[in-house]
Amino acid sequence: MMQSKLDENNQPPVYVSAFFDLARNRSVYGVELLIDRDKDMLDVQDDGGKTAGHIAAYQGDDDMLKMLLKRGLDINIKDISGRTVPQIVETFCQCNHEIQEVMHAHLKLIDDAKNSAEILRLSELAHKNDADAQNRLGVMYKKGQNYDEAVRLFELSVEQNNADAQNNLGVMYKKGKGVPQNYNSALRLFELSVEQNNAEAQNNLGVMYKEVSKNYLEALRLFKLAVDNNNAKGQFNLGLMYYEGIGVAKNDKKAVHLFKLSANQGYSKAQSILGVMYEHGIGVTSNGDEAFRLYTLAVGQEDATAQFNLGLMYYLGKHVAQSFKGSARLFKLAADQGIAEAQNNLGIMYRNGKGVVKDNVEAMRLFKLSADQGNHDARNNLEELLVITSQ
Repeated sequence: MMQSKLDENNQPPVYVSAFFDLARNRSVYGVELLIDRDKDMLDVQDDGGKTAGHIAAYQGDDDMLKMLLKRGLDINIKDISGRTVPQIVETFCQCNHEIQEVMHAHLKLIDDAKNSAEILRLSELAHKNDADAQNRLGVMYKKGQNYDEAVRLFELSVEQNNADAQNNLGVMYKKGKGVPQNYNSALRLFELSVEQNNAEAQNNLGVMYKEVSKNYLEALRLFKLAVDNNNAKGQFNLGLMYYEGIGVAKNDKKAVHLFKLSANQGYSKAQSILGVMYEHGIGVTSNGDEAFRLYTLAVGQEDATAQFNLGLMYYLGKHVAQSFKGSARLFKLAADQGIAEAQNNLGIMYRNGKGVVKDNVEAMRLFKLSADQGNHDARNNLEELLVITSQ
């Protein structure tokens, strides 16, 4: 029996079945006509808990989804499997660039509206010298890449000994965003925040001890403190030390355990590397389906390594139906983030016209980008293509 839409006799209206038939048959016009008749149809669910939006997402019907979103579809409704429309698009439509764009554009509109309201609210509190508001507003300006304003707000909050702001300002000094890069200032701010048991600062200070001063024992101590505070980045970085055998005996099983803790909190780097471990059976029984799932989750957060690895899966048809178009799209995402192997592989696809329109000029551009990063295969590919095109 249809859910969420019943008449006075506790039965679904006769047009409900027709509505879902039209949705499955991709009749945008027919579905829109019935929504005009009864706006509640937007969120009505079938026996599987699916709205017309769920059906459009599962079918990769970008025209239908675009219309439904404009009409006000509730994207937070879950079907019987517990999935929302955005989750379906992200998980099952990796190769459908059009529907991905429709969903991402809609989510951006929602985020922009929420952010505008939140900025106004936090601005009022920040003007009243609320340290937490100053820090949170600084985070929003940082995300918007207004680094000067972010630094100004973090400094105001730091003056009131706000631990989160101390950590955030430390990150700005470490990366040279809005201020000249200064590792000493970053260390000092991280240390102040660590004194207040700030987990993010414990992780960030650990990273500096590992990468800058090469004090692995101190890095290990700080990562463990962050893990004790259930910090996802700390779990990942401690796992990485076990995975690499740096500062501690190499232990892939411990690495897997820590990466799982981090991945379960949604940290994309952990999802990506855990995918590699499942794909290749490192510290865990090989499981291609789980690797595919983890790569997909990380790709949803624009993780470049996962984009490349998932692209390889689509290229080879490994644990997923082979799709050169899907592979090319993922390689391009990774290539645009500077992954040399993705640049080379995408260059090969342009050279051969596989998954993309054959384009030797674009292939040479990609080979050169990859070769400039030291990729020898790309250098050879570039030289060979130059010879061929010059003949």
